Amino acid sequence: GVEWMDTSDGRRVFIDINATSVYRKDIQQALGVDGFGVVCNYLSRELAKEAAKCESRLYRRYR
Repeated sequence: GVEWMDTSDGRRVFIDINATSVYRKDIQQALGVDGFGVVCNYLSRELAKEAAKCESRLYRRYR
């Protein structure tokens, strides 16, 4: 599980990262949320953004 706070100036400050989550199946079902899926999708999007930055820097360097 990952917990964070958004600061008043727009930064995201991570306050806790655990190997296991506090999500419970019954709560996820009641809310219609897949907590692990949400985290996985978020991390995938962030990874894609960083990969694009790296590719852009490499392109500028070698063109």
